[in-house]
Amino acid sequence: MSKFKAIVNPVTGKTEYNFPATLVSINTNSPQKFTNASGVENTYYLGTVDFVNAQGVEKKGVTTQIFVKSFNHGMKIGDTFLSTVSKGDDGKMYIRTSHLIAGGNNATEEDFGLDFDTIVETAKPIAVEA
Repeated sequence: MSKFKAIVNPVTGKTEYNFPATLVSINTNSPQKFTNASGVENTYYLGTVDFVNAQGVEKKGVTTQIFVKSFNHGMKIGDTFLSTVSKGDDGKMYIRTSHLIAGGNNATEEDFGLDFDTIVETAKPIAVEA
């Protein structure tokens, strides 16, 4: 089962993929800058990550961007973090790695015997008293 999850970037409307990647290194000596699609200038460091691609092939030493805001939360080499890959207008693939820990033992629909993809006509919100 692939650990890549398709998402739609709310600013660009383009499909991106979230996936877990293991942090190998961060170069904090040469901060980089760019302006995003919202016109906000961001500072990031270049780093490298290892991950298993959607076909199950291990990729090592792939370049990633780590925003200074994420880095400042604390990122330990060897930990697995949530990363996002997007395709730029130039056709290149860009990876961003956040400070959020990826993986874990998350529950699944099967754990609960539920189907969140089927609309149930009789479902009504449950009132909660304060």
